[in-house]
Amino acid sequence: RFLHGVLESIARIEGMAFKMFEEQGASRLEEVYTAGGGAANAMWTTMRSRILGVKVAPSPQVEAAYGAAVLARKGILGSYL
Repeated sequence: RFLHGVLESIARIEGMAFKMFEEQGASRLEEVYTAGGGAANAMWTTMRSRILGVKVAPSPQVEAAYGAAVLARKGILGSYL
């Protein structure tokens, strides 16, 4: 129960952060791709999906540099892919 409470709190804080981003002009959250050990935990991804209100799925790319490159491309060319 303790760990469940900790994970739920983390997901709620994550949701608050996404809401703050949106309030500052970022696009509305549509889905979340996740990597690392937590991505393999069905209970954790289900909890995050429920709290965030969007699909949470394992990322097909797990290298951190890939995400940074996608964001850079978006900034330069105006498209993700």
